[in-house]
Parts: sequence; structure tokens; C-alpha cells
Amino acid sequence: MNTTDPSNLAHNNPGYLTVAENYFYQYYSALLKYNKTFADVHTISVLAGINAEKKQVKKLAAGRKDFENDGVYDLNLADGTLQGNSGGKFQNGTYSYIAKVNYDYAEKYLIELVGRRDGNSKFADGYRFQNYGSFSLGWVFTQENFIKPVSSFIGLDFGKVRLSYGSSGNDAGLGDYDYVSTVNQGTTILGSPAGSLISTSLNNSGLISLTRTWERVEQKNIGVDLNFLNNRLVFNWDYFIKENKGMLSEVSYPALLGGRAPKTNSGHLRVRGWEVSLTWRDRIKDFSYFVTANVSDTRSKLMELEGANTIKAGKNETLNGYPLNAYFLYKTDGYFQSQDEVNAYYAKYGGTGALSALPAGGSTELRPGDVKRLDMSGDRSISADGSASSDLIYMGDGNAHYLFGITLGGSWKGFDFNALFQGVGKQLIMRQGWMAYPFATIYTNQNSKFMGKTWTEDNPNAEFPRLTVYTDRSKWNYENNDFMLQNNRYIRLKSLVVGYTLPQVWTRKAKLEKVRVYFSGNDLWEATSIKDGFDPEMGEMSQNTGYPFSRTWSFGINVGF
Repeated sequence: MNTTDPSNLAHNNPGYLTVAENYFYQYYSALLKYNKTFADVHTISVLAGINAEKKQVKKLAAGRKDFENDGVYDLNLADGTLQGNSGGKFQNGTYSYIAKVNYDYAEKYLIELVGRRDGNSKFADGYRFQNYGSFSLGWVFTQENFIKPVSSFIGLDFGKVRLSYGSSGNDAGLGDYDYVSTVNQGTTILGSPAGSLISTSLNNSGLISLTRTWERVEQKNIGVDLNFLNNRLVFNWDYFIKENKGMLSEVSYPALLGGRAPKTNSGHLRVRGWEVSLTWRDRIKDFSYFVTANVSDTRSKLMELEGANTIKAGKNETLNGYPLNAYFLYKTDGYFQSQDEVNAYYAKYGGTGALSALPAGGSTELRPGDVKRLDMSGDRSISADGSASSDLIYMGDGNAHYLFGITLGGSWKGFDFNALFQGVGKQLIMRQGWMAYPFATIYTNQNSKFMGKTWTEDNPNAEFPRLTVYTDRSKWNYENNDFMLQNNRYIRLKSLVVGYTLPQVWTRKAKLEKVRVYFSGNDLWEATSIKDGFDPEMGEMSQNTGYPFSRTWSFGINVGF
């Protein structure tokens, strides 16, 4: 039960609002399991069952205004002329049938088969249920007699090859009743100004789809696990291909359609990726330590999405035939160094395309120190119209690649430490927002990282174009140009813990079982290729409205009795 305190409302119009919200969650599961080992080497396990889940939200709100006595608020004590109430109910449910079989032969050959049928109330009748399946195979090859001599020679203690395929359903982004056509009630003004009236209006909430169903997610995987040198060295490698088929996506249609288009099974996305990890653990007398390193990468490609064929300048979140977040930018060739170069540029490319916003001969004309964009299509126009004559060039994607982590830890005679480094090997970003470049807006603070690095007659080979407060010229110089694309490569010490546990021969004299003092810190250090001063983990936005990046240090003591 929620209430609104009248003291927070305008004193000349006090009001009282009561809102009741009830949340119900029900989950039912029935599973049948069977396990049996035959002849000491054949082990089989079977699982079958059903799962059911239901979520429900009920809301009821009532409000009154114009109370006669301040400080005495109840729905029955207000003037009845201003009152209101509202309510609502939302619910959804899922239902699943599950079957799984596992077979193990002498811990050498491993097989798993899974089948399931999932249903969801968010889809219309006839499209709520879909069937999915998966299998996985494993071969512990170090259990083979013919391999044991080789594995013993190279110090291989354990070796396993894995192969799997699986499919599942996805309903992300769907509302509980998106398949139901509804009508919204509102108001509109009708009539001439002199006799206009506020009238009730009705409008369709949007188009619906009665034939969409689950988005199908399929994943294939192959992997290898290896342990060497008495399991001190552990190596893992995985490669996978993931495909979202019948992806639930909104298709953009002209406004003439008259309503918002529903999500339909209109997309196909393919992602390929790999991951490698390596761990070393050892002990040298009183000193034990470990090092773990991992690196992974994924590459996406949008195979098909209706309406995703037009190239735009900058980041293209979805574009058929390209990775997600594909960058298409202008290729540049330095800056104009003289007015003669500017005049020749206008004579060649005229005032068409992107130059139309900066006509020659006026106060907005390009000047020495501004950027020279190249005509890559050769049509004597600088354009970004998304057609074959566009001068935009694919420069890569904005997804993070070569994500890595390094964990170090150890202990020695009561001392212990643990450190975690993480980072990204490659991520192309183009800064967006108010502080992306000098005078992106003229009413916010400017980024000091550009100071002294912009073009002047005394600095003709500057890193950045000249300064100008004219918006269209600043956009020409900085927006969607190749030199503004940065590689967001970095490594950061995410956490560090160093501690010391006092010997028990000391602590027990004080009736204490354990005493440990420690130092810990987060985000203590980083090295980055980012040149504009922003936090490499914040992404591409540069608004000055968020919290600044911070580092934390702490000291503490743990006492056990």
C-alpha cells in the first residue's frame, strides 16, 4: 500500500492519493528422476517433469482533492467534486515439459539428450508452444589405454573434448497483451478557437501480430579441457556459433501506416565467438600462488532484418550484412591550409550534399583549418544518402573485442593478496553527447583535452580541426569523420586485496580465534588508449550530467571469536 503525503503537494490544492499494488508469483514443478549403473561401467540417468510459472500484478488507486482541514486527510473527508480512481491487472505465465537423458560409459564417453516443449501466454492461441532440443557429447580421451603412454610422457593428467548443440526460445521485449488490439481513450480539441470544445477521443494503440511466436536461439559449441603437470596447469578452449532465428524485432514503416508496428519474427542474427583460459597453481614451501588469464571475442553479423538496408552516417545499430553497431564514416585528408584550397574544394564539389549546409560566400563557408572530406564515390559530391553514391566508408563495429581478465593470488606465512585486472583489446567508439568535441553545444563546459591540440596558423599539423562556435561547421569538422573514431583499448586494476592474519599463538592469548587486517581497493589504476580523458568503461556518451569516475580505498579488520 502506497500513499502520497499531502505536504509534498501545492498548499493551495492539497490532495491525497492511495495506491494498492499486489504482486503474485506462483511456481510449480514436478520432476521424476531415475539413476542406474549397470556392470560398473554403464551409468544412465533420466529426468522428466513439468514446470509452470505465473506472475500477476493488480493495481488500484483512489484520490481526492480539496480537503477542508489541513493535516486531516482521508478519502472520505474531501470535497467530492475532484476525485479519481484507476486500476489495472497484468499477468503472464509459462508452461514447460522437460525430458533429459544422460549416459556415461566408464567416465570416458558422455552423452546428454534434452527435449522440451515451452509455452507462453504472451503469444496468441496457436503460437504459444514450441519444441526445443539439445545434445552434448564428451570424450575423456586420457582414459583410453592407447593414449595413456603419450599423456604420461607430456605430463597430461586429464583431456576432454566437448561437442554440443542446443536450441531454446526467447520472448524478450514482449508485453503481456501485445497480441490484443486495444483502444486508448484521451481528449482532443474540436471546433474553431471561438467555439472549441475538449472532446473525448479514441485511438488504436498500435498494430498487432497474431502469428508471431518464440524467437529461436540455436547454439553450436566445441571445446577442449586439458590439465597438465599434476593438475597445476589447466587449459580450456571453446568456440561457438550462436544464431537468433525468427528474431523478435520492430520493423520501421512510414508514418502513413497510422500506428506503431508490432514486433514480428523478422530477423536473423549470427554471432561467432571463442574463449581461452589458462590457470597455473603451485606451492613452493610456505608460498602458494595462482595465476588465471582468460580472453574472449565475438563477431556478429545481421543476416536478415526487414527494413535494415539503409546506411546512415555514424553508428548503424542494425544493418543487413554487417556486424551490429557498424560504423560508416567520412574518410578525411587533413585540413584546408589556405583559402585557395577552400575555393578549389567548393569549385569541385559545389553546394550539394553535406556542403549544402555550408554554402560558399557566406559567413558559414568552410575556412582554413576545417576538415577536407573525401569524395570516395567519385560523383563530385560529398554525400551520405545511403545509396551507391554515398561517400561513407565502413570503418568497423562498436562492439567490444578481445575482452580479457587476469587474476593473481597468493599467500605466505599469514600474508595474502588477490588482484583482478580486466580490460578490452579493441573497441571502436565515436564520442556522443554534449562534450564529444569542442562547441558541440555552446551552453555546456568544454572538454579540456582538446586545448592546445586544435588547428591554428601556427599549428597547421594539429591533432584536431580549428575551433568554431558555428554548429553546422563544428558538425562538419568533428561528427562522423574517421579521425574521431577511437580505439577504446584499456587494462584496469579492478580490485586489490592485501591482508595479514595474525598468528594464533598471539590472538588466543587475547581469547580471539582469528584476527586479520587488510587493505582493499577498487579501480586503482588503468592504462588506456582513449585520448579525450573519459572513463573507458563508460561507453561513448559524454554528457556532463552523470557521476564522475571514482576510486575507492578501504582498511579493515576481521575478528573471530
